[in-house]
Amino acid sequence: MEQGTGRPKPKMGNAHEPQQTQIFRPCDHDGPCETAAECSCFELKIPCEKTCGCNAQCLRRFPGCDCKREGRPCLHVDIATQRRTVCLCLQLNRECDPDTCGSCGVREVLDPVNRHCELPPPVCGNCAIQRRMRKHTLIGNSDVEGFGLFAVEEIKKDELIGEYTGELITIDEFDRRFQVTVHRNYSYGFELHRGVFHDSPDLLSLLTPLY
Repeated sequence: MEQGTGRPKPKMGNAHEPQQTQIFRPCDHDGPCETAAECSCFELKIPCEKTCGCNAQCLRRFPGCDCKREGRPCLHVDIATQRRTVCLCLQLNRECDPDTCGSCGVREVLDPVNRHCELPPPVCGNCAIQRRMRKHTLIGNSDVEGFGLFAVEEIKKDELIGEYTGELITIDEFDRRFQVTVHRNYSYGFELHRGVFHDSPDLLSLLTPLY
């Protein structure tokens, strides 16, 4: 039972394993998601999201975390106790959402008014991509092969380096491009979801460096 809501936590299935899932498409159907055969989230064994067409009280909807209510920050490791976090969002490899995790403090952290403020703990530390808090990096010649990405500042374990961006393409398109990149001796493509590949043919789109 999810504390404070009176409803059970939804079964997450393999939602935190991208290679085992398909591209997410919000469900939109009649009837409850727990039994509706038409519910794509139910069929894929993933939680419903805020973008789904089901009722806001859907028992399968992702509830978000409640770390602040429990007196703990949304971090991989609690700085005070040095223990691994139990933040639900972090466990599922997703950032906290101000619409679903309001009680963890992410709403205050993402407020533009507080952008340069030091908020009192516990404070959400799981929204770095939304805050665009990437590390200072540079592209240069690698001693291993071709170009490499180098850190210009200290990066601690579990800290966000940056967002790896690119195109989402089909396996047919990936195979077509591979016939070209194999002769150039480089490829930045990989399987992101089942049958969906991520490709960054433009080097500068890999992990936008700060110059």
